Amino acid sequence: MSKLDPEIYEILPDLNEESRFEDKTLRDYIVSIFSKMPRDLARVLELHFLEGRPHKDIAEREGVSIAAVKTRVYRAKKLFRKFDPSFNEDEQS
Repeated sequence: MSKLDPEIYEILPDLNEESRFEDKTLRDYIVSIFSKMPRDLARVLELHFLEGRPHKDIAEREGVSIAAVKTRVYRAKKLFRKFDPSFNEDEQS
C-alpha cells in the first residue's frame, strides 16, 4: 500500500486526539468522502494523492491538459472540505 501524500493531510481535520489513525483507516475515510464526490474530481485526487501520480501522467490518462488537472485538483480539494463535516476553515489561527 502506498503512503498518503503529505498534502492530503493539510485538508483533513486533526484526527489525533488519543491515537493516530493507521494509514488504512485514514485511506478508508478519504475513499468514503471520494464516493460522495463527482467521479472526475474524486479520480484526480485518488490518482494524485493516493497513488502518487504526477499531474502530467493524470493529464495523459484523462485526455486533458496539465492545467485542467491542476484545476480539477483545486476544485476537488475544495469540495472534499465541504464533504468533511469536521473540517472548519475558521479554526485556523
